[in-house]
Amino acid sequence: MLDDLQRVVGELHDSSSTLSRTAADIKGEIGESIVHFQFQDRIGQILMHVAEGIDSIPEAFDRAHRDGATALVPVDVAELRDQLIASYTMVEELDSGAGTDTDTNDITFF
Repeated sequence: MLDDLQRVVGELHDSSSTLSRTAADIKGEIGESIVHFQFQDRIGQILMHVAEGIDSIPEAFDRAHRDGATALVPVDVAELRDQLIASYTMVEELDSGAGTDTDTNDITFF
């Protein structure tokens, strides 16, 4: 009877170890998926800001020659830049040299 009990306990221990490894694998896959989704979201936001910046250029040209070709006004590049910067939501957009710490295993939500 003790042998049977020891066998059952051993099987439970093995099952527990297998479940722990599986749980760790699932946790890793979920974390990796979240990181991929965040990356896609960041890229989408950056592309949206770039498109908005490009779309603002024709409006600036329209304002520059509103009074006709003989009364051209220089395009205010600083104003265009300030409008674009005002739309930024991430540090990476303000400073392209800013990096993130990829050495951690933690998931950081933004």
